[in-house]
Amino acid sequence: PVTSRSPGMRSRTVGLLALSVLCLLWVNTRVMLPASASPSGSAPLREPPPLDGELEPALAWAAPGGPGGLVVLTFGDKGYFAALSNFVAHARAAGVPYLVGAVDADAFRELTLHGATAYLTPLARDAAYAFNPSNSHDSNSWVRFARMRTGEVARIVRLGYAVMHSDTDVAWLRDPSPFLLCRDAASDAAGGGAA
Repeated sequence: PVTSRSPGMRSRTVGLLALSVLCLLWVNTRVMLPASASPSGSAPLREPPPLDGELEPALAWAAPGGPGGLVVLTFGDKGYFAALSNFVAHARAAGVPYLVGAVDADAFRELTLHGATAYLTPLARDAAYAFNPSNSHDSNSWVRFARMRTGEVARIVRLGYAVMHSDTDVAWLRDPSPFLLCRDAASDAAGGGAA
């Protein structure tokens, strides 16, 4: 029998651990698509205009159909730049109308330098705020971050948009708009039946 002390079990465990680490490194080192890149067979991606950190111009660019359209919203700071880059790359490739709420000025600067659609959240404008991801969910830093996210979703909804708040570590493979907004395309994509 194979026991936890046997060499065969240990080598399999080490092999699986090494594979997990390699996968984690690959995911965390993904880079954003250049603003002009497009997935094969699709139209070229639009180059965003210079963004000034305000919500309204970034929102208008993210959801060009205007109010009534969907925007997939995520938030992050410079510490999450690798995950934000991966989020943006997948959203772009899938044609997802996305917007990143930058929690600090460094994240906003890096995102917009790479052609991502982003804006400065209220916390990014608060010089006294520093997000600490190691804090527990009842810490002041986390509570302020959670309140800000909820407030920003409500703010965008009041501007007339549908909002899907997404975690930063999600890799979008398809635009969810037709399914969430109950458009005919959802029926077509589902094989002609009701979505």
